[in-house]
Amino acid sequence: MRRCRSLKHWRLETKRFVKDKAVIDRRRRDRLAEALRHFAAGLLTNDEYEERVDRTFESMGPSRKEDLALWAVYNRAWFLYDDLRTHRLTGQWALTAEGRSEIARWVMFLYTDQEYKWPITNFINPTGCLLNMVTLGLWGWIMGPRRAQQLEAMGDWNIWPFLSSQSYEASRRNPRLLCRH
Repeated sequence: MRRCRSLKHWRLETKRFVKDKAVIDRRRRDRLAEALRHFAAGLLTNDEYEERVDRTFESMGPSRKEDLALWAVYNRAWFLYDDLRTHRLTGQWALTAEGRSEIARWVMFLYTDQEYKWPITNFINPTGCLLNMVTLGLWGWIMGPRRAQQLEAMGDWNIWPFLSSQSYEASRRNPRLLCRH
């Protein structure tokens, strides 16, 4: 599958952002949320989803201040599909009820005006994959439990990308998508 050059450029720009206040890019968040909703519902193929996401980031142009929620959610969604085949999230690729619930939570977060506060935005670890291949899985066997402890220490993954249960519950009680905003 092709990875968009503009998305890589956008990611490089996010590393150089200046953090002086919360950066919420409402327009990009809404576009990413819509693309993710349509992909999860099986309305888009993985390639169509990627194209929409690429256009979303490309059309806005790079900025020195970026909404980190965009990269984090896009990065997590990358694990939903196969890069080598074009498919929809239906049939053998269909999401489980738990998967649909998790994606709904990501979308709900994108529709909030909450800042992304988790200490991690990149969930793809090519170095770890390479080390696993070279060591025939020994790296993952040794480092897996340590990495799991590090991730668990960051926060409650059952409510990610929300950082606190209070912000999650407040968003559940008043979802923007269903409230005629």
